[in-house]
Amino acid sequence: MSPAFRALCLSLALVITSGCATPKKVEPVLFPPELSVASTSATLGVGHLGILQNQMQTILARAPHPDLISVSVREADSPLLAFEKDADLGRPPVSSQKILTTVAALDTLGPTFRYKTDVIASGRVDDKRKVLWGDLVIKGSGDPTFGGRYSPIPGNPASTFKHWAHDLRAVGVQRIDGSILVDSSAFDDEMLHLDWPEKQRAYGFMAPISALSFNENCVDLTLTAGWFRNSPAHIKLSPESKFYRKTQNSDVRTGLNDNVTSLSLRRQANGDLLLISGTIPTHSTLHERITIGHPAEYFGTVLRETLEKQKFPVGRPAVTSVKDAKNATKLTTGTKTILSYPSPPLLEITGMALKHNDNFITEMLFKSLSSKPATFNGAIDAVENFLAKRHINNWDPQIRDGSGLSRKNSLPANLITAVLQFAAQQNYGPAYENALATPGENGVLEDWFTDLRHSKGGHNMIQRIHAIHGQYAGAYDLSGYATSSEGQRFVFSFMVNDPSLKPEQARQLLERLTETLVRSKAVGKTPSGVIQK
Repeated sequence: MSPAFRALCLSLALVITSGCATPKKVEPVLFPPELSVASTSATLGVGHLGILQNQMQTILARAPHPDLISVSVREADSPLLAFEKDADLGRPPVSSQKILTTVAALDTLGPTFRYKTDVIASGRVDDKRKVLWGDLVIKGSGDPTFGGRYSPIPGNPASTFKHWAHDLRAVGVQRIDGSILVDSSAFDDEMLHLDWPEKQRAYGFMAPISALSFNENCVDLTLTAGWFRNSPAHIKLSPESKFYRKTQNSDVRTGLNDNVTSLSLRRQANGDLLLISGTIPTHSTLHERITIGHPAEYFGTVLRETLEKQKFPVGRPAVTSVKDAKNATKLTTGTKTILSYPSPPLLEITGMALKHNDNFITEMLFKSLSSKPATFNGAIDAVENFLAKRHINNWDPQIRDGSGLSRKNSLPANLITAVLQFAAQQNYGPAYENALATPGENGVLEDWFTDLRHSKGGHNMIQRIHAIHGQYAGAYDLSGYATSSEGQRFVFSFMVNDPSLKPEQARQLLERLTETLVRSKAVGKTPSGVIQK
């Protein structure tokens, strides 16, 4: 080959190489799947408990900052701690806070407890003309199940009220001469906790809390990409109502990048003027929720609009809210309750909160624990009383809210496992365990444990995991129940407060620790080295 030809080939190679796309940076896999599989040769002569402890220590040692991780593992049916690491230190519990709230609610109110929403005739019912000469009062007690996930027709929250017209006619009322009054006095006026980030209050995960609530105090958004890049996306709002307004400035575009979603949801402070903007990927349909202000009025407005669509006239269009307990008492004096709507049992509501990591439902349960009118501080006192009553009081937890949204919550992992263990020993224990999310099923863990699912026997193993997970600002958690290959049940709580970990790395860490439990052999009832606490 001549020197000139060789030089030409080299120059072409340089051009081709320099024109190649830069390879996408791949984050190192800190916690590969094989970490959760015990090595027989490495643990020869070590008991089953020692194998479990060695595996967990090996996994934790790979973390950049093991000192920012807490681990608590207990046997579900004994006072023994199978493994712990910094488990008495308070850390942000994230969604594990919901375990404390829901178990306190079940213990205080009872698993069969039902909320009751009363429909009250404030005036005389004319039996001949079938007219209520007065106002219809809706008195709330904190039921979180109107609309939302409990809608009779999925995707149509207002279908909750469609049968109300039929029910009113059945008790002799075919027309309301007055208006609809909504009574939310069972809860105080602090609908948003002071700790919750103000800039995120328009997003569905931070909905306001009210004794009378509808559709989790949100409007459902369906965003469908346009036909062309940069063309307007179609925005559908549900339920359709005159209660809120979408500003003319709302503008969602079909993005230039097929993989990028950038949405901004805002609403006028304490109002119901909605602003939606941003971009969504081409060929996509997204579902989001935006909160509303004035929840009780929202409930009453959608109810009135639904009644009128059912040919049930309401005389005065205004919906009046009653928030003060004294005024509410005056309002209902000399009146008659004509209908009452019970909620599903508390145990079922709890399952919805846990499986879907639902902040709104959990905060409604939390406030319901307080004496009336319910307050956040009253709910905190009730949860602390539950812990003292059940002797789960070896720690000094910092409880600020019910869902874990407050960054000022601080719980030790050992407290979470003690609460899980307490729940497991109650009559509702099996139902509570099943109420938590299972990997691969509809819920907060739907996309989790893919490595385990695709491994040999993986489908069986993921069915033995029931847990809840949450994350924000470098804090990650996974807590729940896991059953070993030989049928031994564990309760566990893993808390990570390490901003240096990428979300995917934190997820791998939490998955490997859990997989160690479901792959483990029985550790025995009184193994050496087990901590009793």
